[in-house]
Amino acid sequence: MMIKPYIEILKFLLEKNRYVKTADIQGFLENRELLTKSYTSNRRLLQKYLENLEYEGYVVRKYEKTKGRQSQEWKINSKSFPKIVGISDKELISLLIATSFMPNDYKKLSFLSDIENIINRTAFEIDEEKKEIIENSFKYVPEFHEKFSNFNPYLLEKIYKGIFEKLYIKIVYKDQWLKIAPIKIFLYQGILYISAINDKNQKVNLKFSCIKNVILTNEKVQEFYIKKYIKQNFGFKDEKPFIFAVDIPKEYVICEDLKDSKLINAQFFAEKNGKYVKVYLIGYTGWRFPSRMFVPHIEKIYKPDEEILETAKKFKKQIKQIDEKISFSLDKNLKRFNEFLKIFGEYLEQRKKLLSC
Repeated sequence: MMIKPYIEILKFLLEKNRYVKTADIQGFLENRELLTKSYTSNRRLLQKYLENLEYEGYVVRKYEKTKGRQSQEWKINSKSFPKIVGISDKELISLLIATSFMPNDYKKLSFLSDIENIINRTAFEIDEEKKEIIENSFKYVPEFHEKFSNFNPYLLEKIYKGIFEKLYIKIVYKDQWLKIAPIKIFLYQGILYISAINDKNQKVNLKFSCIKNVILTNEKVQEFYIKKYIKQNFGFKDEKPFIFAVDIPKEYVICEDLKDSKLINAQFFAEKNGKYVKVYLIGYTGWRFPSRMFVPHIEKIYKPDEEILETAKKFKKQIKQIDEKISFSLDKNLKRFNEFLKIFGEYLEQRKKLLSC
């Protein structure tokens, strides 16, 4: 039956879910006795099958310019099979648990809301009772200081399209038209920001709520910008990183493995220090970081010194992944630490005034 080879090719590529060489597809069909052992006639027939499937939009080739006897690879065109490619029960349970740890407000984001559609479409084998148990067995408990800003999903989808398709976009930002190359979207303290390159070739961080209109262009963003900025962490102009340490009570890690536990978000190392745990971390200048210092119970703050920086150098690669702008210069770290102390002091004074009212 002539339709059988087409079905088997599609099943084979769906199972692999990656690019597969023509020779491997041929071997599969020969083993299924859908092709004879004649290499030349088989290859011509197989090429016909693949080109027909490509014409109908069911498969795509990896190398567009490859012709003749040159090696080619093929993959399922996932756009033609949105409902067929599924996930296992185990993967589905992981997805359900992951969404349980996600703040409810964040689930409203357009690029996260489709998770529920995936679950509903693939959860045929999980009954409602089991699904309810999974969803309620893990809960994300929001922090007191967390917030969430409303957003325009239509504009957000346009910006994401600009990022995915590597296109420049035009936006109305604070009542002015700007042309930008969108690089990354950040969710910082419940507020969305767009990291982009402006028309002066400068990296800027734009508050999403200030964007009132988005127009996609057909102009491609230079690969140089994408490669340069895609791995950079988010930051404001007044926020410069520095290395320091704090002591926290041992009660924080009564049952945890100190080696693998992250006690403070910006931590890169922790060790026992008498009746305390000494946590080495990255701090920032600017007014946003001081409020975070009120969250953990801190017994002592250590300013940057040679010993702390020597410890930090052992984790240089890890630290650079947290913030590539970090410096291991003692003078620079002390200067930034003192900037933080000044702002932290002002923050404390402001809180004391509020308490005395």
